[in-house]
Amino acid sequence: MHFSDLRQTEEKALPLFERLGKKAVLAAAAALLLLSVGLFLLMRGVELLLMPAPVMTQKTEVSAAERLVEPPSRFLTTEERINIISIRLTESIAGLWHKSKLEARTIVDEAVRLGKQFDLDPLLILSVITVESGFNERAVSKAGAVGLMQVHVPAHGKKFEDHGGKEALFDVRANMTVGAGILANYLTKQGTVKKALKYYVGAANLRGDGSYSRRVFVAQSRLLLAAEGEVERPKVLTLRKKAGPSYRILAGKPGTWSDFLALVRKVKTR
Repeated sequence: MHFSDLRQTEEKALPLFERLGKKAVLAAAAALLLLSVGLFLLMRGVELLLMPAPVMTQKTEVSAAERLVEPPSRFLTTEERINIISIRLTESIAGLWHKSKLEARTIVDEAVRLGKQFDLDPLLILSVITVESGFNERAVSKAGAVGLMQVHVPAHGKKFEDHGGKEALFDVRANMTVGAGILANYLTKQGTVKKALKYYVGAANLRGDGSYSRRVFVAQSRLLLAAEGEVERPKVLTLRKKAGPSYRILAGKPGTWSDFLALVRKVKTR
């Protein structure tokens, strides 16, 4: 081969060598990077396996907190939802009927307890109290009805014997227990809330109930707004002598605990 031809061959081979050299360097760098990543992942895995139990618990708590980016009501238990409704009703009743929040909460909690016990909508119990006594536990009528639910003593006085007798007539829990039991019994026998209320008010043998059931449904429609979060709305409607938007459909509802649970499932915290 001529010298000039050899030189041209060398000059052509040089770029090829440079290209091959660069590829080798890049391949080596990539391999080193993969090795580093692999070592990091291996060390992290060992670290997690050796992590103390308290740290793992803390991570779980953080994860539980992170779920709040979703709508809060989605993660509430039934008890928590009932508590939210109870707080709303307490604030509304205390403000409208000039009760302390402790007194109002006692009545609301008792209505919830008795609603579950007797298969009644707690809002129905509270609505009867609204109409009967205006949340005055010392109320007495000319016909001999007493307490929050204006239990007619001549007809139902013996029902207080299991709660302390005459001494319990004005006791909030005893009066509500007897009253709710009477209402539940009428509802079971008569089949509809309207008929049960007619018996409860003592109009069983009369043609009408003197608009008693209408007044109870109006009160319930206002309380329903408070339970849904519009705490001040019942007071405004009461002053204006107007019913809530649900008034016309309440007469057709069963008036049972299932009505309340349907409301509970709809609870929103925002």
